[in-house]
Amino acid sequence: MGKIEENIANNIVNLRKVNNMTQFDLAGKLQYSNKTISKWERAESMPDISVLCEIADLFNVSVDFLTKEHSEKEFDKKDKEEKQELLKNILVMTLWSIAAYFIATVIFIYAHLSSASYAPFAWIAYIIAAAVCCFIVSLYSRRHGYVTTGLVANSLLIWTAITSVFCITLSRSMDNSWMLFLVGLPMQAALFTQFFMRHKVQKK
Repeated sequence: MGKIEENIANNIVNLRKVNNMTQFDLAGKLQYSNKTISKWERAESMPDISVLCEIADLFNVSVDFLTKEHSEKEFDKKDKEEKQELLKNILVMTLWSIAAYFIATVIFIYAHLSSASYAPFAWIAYIIAAAVCCFIVSLYSRRHGYVTTGLVANSLLIWTAITSVFCITLSRSMDNSWMLFLVGLPMQAALFTQFFMRHKVQKK
């Protein structure tokens, strides 16, 4: 086993852990199988230069960084920086979600105080806010490579969006509005199919 292979293996492991990613998450981001990621991390095989560039871009380091040996202090420092960035992103995501529910609350209160005609159905705003929150989490997960979280967020987005439309049509006494949920079935199936295909098919 060569020194460079060892360094690359150790650095991939450490960078993955620093970024709170599982082998499954990394495999999904790079579109490789879990088995391949495991081989890289055990130094049984080594990514080619194009994949090393992808990994370097993903973790915001240089290819040279991946091939060199680094101390635990370097990774501890990077870990702290990544955690700070993670907390910052979570805070932003939370603030946007709070904003969505705040707007829903304003709509709800206004509808009842003004005795608007849609007041009995103003609660639908909260379901729409839930769909918006799912959309926010979905974007966040896609950006940071959290594949499983993204799958859950996208699934919830499908059903909360459909539920929102269903409630709106129900408030207008539209018949057979329940059929909207049938639209969600192929969408959910497509989402799961894409998810599993992405992690089963290995790049050549």
